[in-house]
Amino acid sequence: MEETSSLLLNIAYIGFSLSVLLQIFTGSRKTLYLLLLSGFLLSLSAIHRDSYLHPWDERYHALVAKNMMETPLEPKLYKEKLIEEFNYQEWYKAHIWLHKQPVFLWQMAATMYIFGDGLVGMRLSSAIMLLLFSFAVYKASDIYFPKASFWVAFLASIQPYLLLLASGRYGMDHNDIAFITWVSVGFWGLMAQLKKPEKKWLALIGMAVGCAMLTKWLAGSFVLCIWGLHLFISKDFSRNSWLNLFTAGIIAALLFVPWQIYSYVNFPEMFIKEWNYNSLHLTEVIEKHKQPWFFHIHVWYLEFKLVSLGLLIGVALLIKTKFKSKLLLTLAVSIAAVIIFYSIAQTKLTSYTLFALPIVLFLFASALNNISNKWIIAVIGLTISYFGFKEFQTSYLYNTQNEQYAEHQKEIIRISEEIAAQYPENTVIFNVPPMEFVEFMFFSDRISYEFIPRKEQVAKLKEQGYQSVVLLPPNATIDSTLVDLVSVKYVSLSGISN
Repeated sequence: MEETSSLLLNIAYIGFSLSVLLQIFTGSRKTLYLLLLSGFLLSLSAIHRDSYLHPWDERYHALVAKNMMETPLEPKLYKEKLIEEFNYQEWYKAHIWLHKQPVFLWQMAATMYIFGDGLVGMRLSSAIMLLLFSFAVYKASDIYFPKASFWVAFLASIQPYLLLLASGRYGMDHNDIAFITWVSVGFWGLMAQLKKPEKKWLALIGMAVGCAMLTKWLAGSFVLCIWGLHLFISKDFSRNSWLNLFTAGIIAALLFVPWQIYSYVNFPEMFIKEWNYNSLHLTEVIEKHKQPWFFHIHVWYLEFKLVSLGLLIGVALLIKTKFKSKLLLTLAVSIAAVIIFYSIAQTKLTSYTLFALPIVLFLFASALNNISNKWIIAVIGLTISYFGFKEFQTSYLYNTQNEQYAEHQKEIIRISEEIAAQYPENTVIFNVPPMEFVEFMFFSDRISYEFIPRKEQVAKLKEQGYQSVVLLPPNATIDSTLVDLVSVKYVSLSGISN
């Protein structure tokens, strides 16, 4: 996979370079297609980068999505509850997995169904979503700022942070990619609706917001909040304007609410548990994610330097014009509200404010569009390209994984595939390394547990038609209570030892 990743990266580089040069010297709007193609190749390079699953959270998303290929309305981590005494209540070892909303999992299941249930098929949904993200950013900007739309789309296509999410290296990975994309599509619809109201834009906004909410809960309503704020700031209290907002909200609710009702009716205990758990993120530090109040500002500085600079220029111009544009004022306030809200929240994770990125890029476009001379824009475009690629190189190309960890994960895949080749599908694997039962289930398609079972558990599984396999260290003796168990070859690597 690594060689494929390098080849795709080099082709993408050539495509980006050509698109930038064509844009500077011809200004043709058709350069967008080359830009989007190059961005898609770059995303394909990202999803080929690592030939193993990443912890926190890709491993869980991958397994649940793979299981949803068979049961799309039953998101499962464990396909079956074979060991009744096992605690399936925690989100990281749940039978029914409601820790995240389902849209991005359905997307991953769809690409695995079409392109194969391996790593590339699983990650391909994020590559497709990044293509849609760049297109939506372009379309939203092009409505108001056509001179700048190509450049913000270019920046959207080469953001290192997004590519590392798509590769699975950064936490919440494919969930965040889907979320920012649906927010971007909804934002594109909103910009189009504010420019020239049409029913198709209401449908697009409602659908995108509904999908965003079905990816990241109530935060997905962000675009509707922007719309309502804009109506207040622009003092538009006309019945028709608010009716349009309400209509888009109804469409979103028709997508979002049925899944909540379905989950509550069919899995009430887990649904209530997860709902309460998610609500705690505002008032409590969950899973040791405690950070200083300025954490999210620091994240934007570290991960989106060039984009953040464009935002500051855009805000400076907005202040200079004494907030003449009510739309830009609304967007600036919306970005500030996101940063402030998640700065107040006790649990802080790097990607929490990421969904503001399309709005930040839009303000960047507003700043760039103020320049009338095409040659100055060309110079700025070259500057954006240079520093954009430099940021990409620093944050993405130099972001390497621990080689020992990578080799360890590849050994897990090898052992899993060896078990799958030697033992039938009705095999249950025991004594797998802590927290890595997920990888074993993904790559072997066999249910796996971290503990050594008792004799009566083995007997019960045998009655149900299951064969048990236990991973054991070399030269280990099998306890008499485990006489029915078969050991498999043990690989002595850090994290594998039991």
